Amino acid sequence: MTASSIQEPYFLVTTDFVESWPQGKKLLFIDQQLLTPLKSKNIAEYELIDNALEDEFVKTEKNHFTTALSRKLLPCVTSYLNELHKTDHDIPYWTLCINLWLTNFVDVLLQRWDMTTAIGVSPHTIRYRVYPVNQNLICPNTSRDLVKLSQSAAWNHHMFAEILNERNLATIEVADSAIDWSSEVLTHQNSKIIQSTKGAIYKFLQKRVARFSESIISATYLPRKSEWLLAFKLRSLPIRWFEPSIDHTNIDFDFRNSVKLTGISSSEFETFIRKLLPLHLPRAVVENFKEINHQIVAMNLPKIPKVIFTSNLHNSSDTFAIWAARCQQSGTRLVIGQHGGLFGQTSPPTRNEFQELAIADKYLSWGWDDGAPNLVRGPTFITLGAKQLRRLSVPTDLVLITDGLYKYSRRPWSTSTENTLYLSNLFDFVHQLPVSIQSSLLVRLYKGHEHFDSKQVARWTEFEEQIRVDNGEQPIQNLRKNAKLIICTTLGTSEVEQFYSKIPTVIFLDLKIVHLRQSMIPVFKLLEQAGVVHYSVESLVNHITSVWDDVDSWWNMPKTQEAVSNFQSKFAQQIPDGLRFIVNEIATDD
Repeated sequence: MTASSIQEPYFLVTTDFVESWPQGKKLLFIDQQLLTPLKSKNIAEYELIDNALEDEFVKTEKNHFTTALSRKLLPCVTSYLNELHKTDHDIPYWTLCINLWLTNFVDVLLQRWDMTTAIGVSPHTIRYRVYPVNQNLICPNTSRDLVKLSQSAAWNHHMFAEILNERNLATIEVADSAIDWSSEVLTHQNSKIIQSTKGAIYKFLQKRVARFSESIISATYLPRKSEWLLAFKLRSLPIRWFEPSIDHTNIDFDFRNSVKLTGISSSEFETFIRKLLPLHLPRAVVENFKEINHQIVAMNLPKIPKVIFTSNLHNSSDTFAIWAARCQQSGTRLVIGQHGGLFGQTSPPTRNEFQELAIADKYLSWGWDDGAPNLVRGPTFITLGAKQLRRLSVPTDLVLITDGLYKYSRRPWSTSTENTLYLSNLFDFVHQLPVSIQSSLLVRLYKGHEHFDSKQVARWTEFEEQIRVDNGEQPIQNLRKNAKLIICTTLGTSEVEQFYSKIPTVIFLDLKIVHLRQSMIPVFKLLEQAGVVHYSVESLVNHITSVWDDVDSWWNMPKTQEAVSNFQSKFAQQIPDGLRFIVNEIATDD
């Protein structure tokens, strides 16, 4: 065999962190969203693994698989944590504390696992150069850290190394140099409370009033005035959750390995997940669990209130989740309110929707109902008691509200091709708009997009230098005031707020990306017939062009308002005396 006949290997690239790309080598990119830095790098030769768009059936099947696997693993994790801490908490306790993290962890690992499958059929010889990553950098401090960790180069580089090694799909080559991953690891830090005089007074009152209340009200997603009125009716104060300061220690490997995760695997992937779980459980439920429980005692919270009502804290604070789980175990009822749009509309449901229905004794939706026994159709919290926004007398802008595009998928299926299609649709829309309307366009980016997506500002300005782009930092209310028409490009909270304030709004959805629940299709059919919802670029452009000279006349047509009202009755319900409704639901057991 001659030297020229030996096939030169391709080095697999799994992140866009160019410092980890082997220099002077042929590169094989696992995902097209990693190609962004190519323009500034002199890469001699590279190939891209094709990631096809996955249809609704495939997504649903993957979602079912990870849901079933998470449910199977939860009792094993429960036994592991109980043995580790010498406790006897039941499965519902640990469901509240850790299940959302567990399900998300299984989701993102399956997606990376499936991505590597294409390597096994590649005609190339594949190598993977591994740069060591400190386990302390990629093990989450809290449950919510996984969202940002899964968008970091360090976490993904390490996880792909683990998968490739487990599946023996590439020759692993340990680098002889180190990389500083710290700039690529994004985790939540405990926010430091600036102790103002007002804050100190409130904290003083809270300790002496709220801790004696039978009803604990916090982070409800209601406007502030409505939240105060609700608490007053329940003879309480709204709790400001002062997160205790926790010194997140390094991983204690001996402690974590002192207990074995029990259970029998039924797939290669499950075997892999079981190996990783003890090393990746959040420190909040391992090393810091005892300290968090000590801090809870010092917070002077009620030991066993009759009811806890929140819309956000169960997701944003492990300390709250641990306290609420202990209360619920002792008989406290946990009532959770919906905290944003999208719930009840898409298939498969979001993980937050799954989790909240699983842990709540009662769940208050904004109007939708899927038949869950603990679900009650309630009012839309975000607009309850809020003032309707007044626009300028002669608004001029066409505001395009975009979604955040995560670089690395957060679901069990690949979102890379979806993101490419999503942006391509928006660019096509702008390109097809008449110049006279295009000059009125303002693109509103997702707040915080720069932390996790693929440099949207650069991509928009590269597409059209003259386009106006809002980076998402200023309050969206400022943009709504001068909006002649607003385009929502995903289902969320924006359209709910705009419908409430009677601001002309259209929704653009690509049904290859967004899958509506069958039970909700009639609602969207009416919106489509009224010109409020569009499923193609051509339909959207034609509609905007036809109504632009007199948007309000179209918006105020009976057909349009009937369709919007029908949507609101299902997903943004307005109930007379909505506060009284919530009070009654919180106060009653059934």
